Amino acid sequence: MKNTTRYIFKGRIIEAENLEEFIEALSEVFPCERENILMFFEEAKKAYEECYREIDAYGIPLPAELIAKIFGVKKLVNYPKEHPKFYDWMNSTFRQKLDKFFVDEDLKTFLCALLGYVGAEPERFQQRTLSQHVFPTISMEDITQEEEHSASPMS
Repeated sequence: MKNTTRYIFKGRIIEAENLEEFIEALSEVFPCERENILMFFEEAKKAYEECYREIDAYGIPLPAELIAKIFGVKKLVNYPKEHPKFYDWMNSTFRQKLDKFFVDEDLKTFLCALLGYVGAEPERFQQRTLSQHVFPTISMEDITQEEEHSASPMS
């Protein structure tokens, strides 16, 4: 049995069984945004892949504290450089991402319908909200304390 997702937007049916079909369906409904739709989902895919890059080690993305503890503070400090798309998405609102890629307000409105699952407005919703468990904000003071702690001899 195949699962199909169906959306009805302004009387038009958008139906897809997978992401590729969803992108194609959006491109048919919003042909002037075809290239931007492709770029948007490609960047989102890269951000997702960066988020899960180290998943092989423990099966889930690790929070900042564990990245520092397991891989070292240098890995944590280098995280934004090694995960630029994920870090960018994490620090942007959904609305900022939509405005970066799209002009058509109807397309933006349609894509915002997906936020109903998390109950937030696009101007206020940051991907950080979903990824807070992966890479919460950590201060340089926390990193310095961790370095001092890991450098001190064990008693």
